[in-house]
Amino acid sequence: MKNLIIFLAAIAVPSQILAQSYENTMLFGYQGGHYSPNNPEGGINILKFDEGSLQISDNQLIDMWFNDTNAAISDSSGNLLFYFNGVYLEDISRQIMENGDTLNEYVETGYDLPQGAIIIPYPGHSNQYILFHEEEGYVDIPGWTSSCLGLYYSVIDMTYNNGLGKVIERKVPLLIDTLEYGKLALCRHANGRDWWLSVGKSHTNVFYSILINPKGVQLVRTEAVGLIREDSFGQASFSPDGTKYIISGGYGASINAGQSIEIYDFDRCSGEFSNHQQIIFNDHANTLMGSIISPNSRWLYAPSIQLLYKFDLWAANIESSKELIDEYEPFNDPFPTAFMMGYLAPDDKIYIYTTSGSRTLHVIHKPDEAGADCAFEQHGIRLPCHNARSLPTFANFRLGPLDGSSCDTLGIDNNPVSWWRYEQDTLDPLAVEFRNLSY
Repeated sequence: MKNLIIFLAAIAVPSQILAQSYENTMLFGYQGGHYSPNNPEGGINILKFDEGSLQISDNQLIDMWFNDTNAAISDSSGNLLFYFNGVYLEDISRQIMENGDTLNEYVETGYDLPQGAIIIPYPGHSNQYILFHEEEGYVDIPGWTSSCLGLYYSVIDMTYNNGLGKVIERKVPLLIDTLEYGKLALCRHANGRDWWLSVGKSHTNVFYSILINPKGVQLVRTEAVGLIREDSFGQASFSPDGTKYIISGGYGASINAGQSIEIYDFDRCSGEFSNHQQIIFNDHANTLMGSIISPNSRWLYAPSIQLLYKFDLWAANIESSKELIDEYEPFNDPFPTAFMMGYLAPDDKIYIYTTSGSRTLHVIHKPDEAGADCAFEQHGIRLPCHNARSLPTFANFRLGPLDGSSCDTLGIDNNPVSWWRYEQDTLDPLAVEFRNLSY
């Protein structure tokens, strides 16, 4: 028995040699820098995923406020480098990074574009990172809500200022157009090095596919596919295996047409979308918010305000696989904690944040399991500080090249990384559950 325990403890330690821990640290909260004895819940929530498990803390010194827009990046070893609230960049000294101020119009509480920014290492450029960020605006057209009027990128070089970094290319225009409201999503190119950035054109069925490689950032495809998508709140996700792209939100020619989930096959070589499928939601009382895909790329979780649905992406008829997992149990913390969007975290759990300011996260503990075995827990985490509709947007850094594809040309190997998470039952210390996070 003693040898078995030693073996289990050994495999529970993650191999960090090949791991890419760029999403190791998440920061969010809307009372940054406003801690006081009369406001003990002021500060920023910090979620870290060291050793495959979640650790939660708070920082009462960070002055930045986060709204919907939230992006952060760590180095390959998991050390936090900088973070962004849609307005300005802050480094690990809690100061505005050089040239990182007012990348958008100043708003004290942060920008309100869900998935409005995302960061990746710059392929082929050591110690450099690219921040993609949208600019919010309004279109004076009947039936339209607010829209994005431009997509930009900024390049950060971490060799400056003793490792604190500097913005060396600032707010470079990439697309000046009426774009969908946030919903930026990145997928690793099939060669294992480059990236695809997808963004939709508002009130159309057009997608832009942007390639990021060592030569720079370039628009490669402008493609009309599927049906017209309305400009609305929603979430865009690539499946962890990179084969599907899913976007939730509105559809049709008017703001009252309805909500839907749009599902596309995705070609990691060409950046092309195909095989469009649509799932319509007509329950206007429960606005469709999120679309989050399980680690095994099979299950799609779709939270609306008061309902959590689940679909089988491997089913012959995805729409007919619709399953209601749970219904919101009214709970204030201090405001209602209804379901909004979610995030597949490095511990292979899905965290769903709430529609209003609260200290609550809902948790899907086993998202790869069928039906209710996914172990959804409402208000499963109570945060140390308040949060309003915010979790960082990350790319999937664990996806490697597509072996044997026509663009698997760089000789990059899919080297396996051993990574395990374990959880000990607080009521029964002898009960320990292990989860394989290897990739």
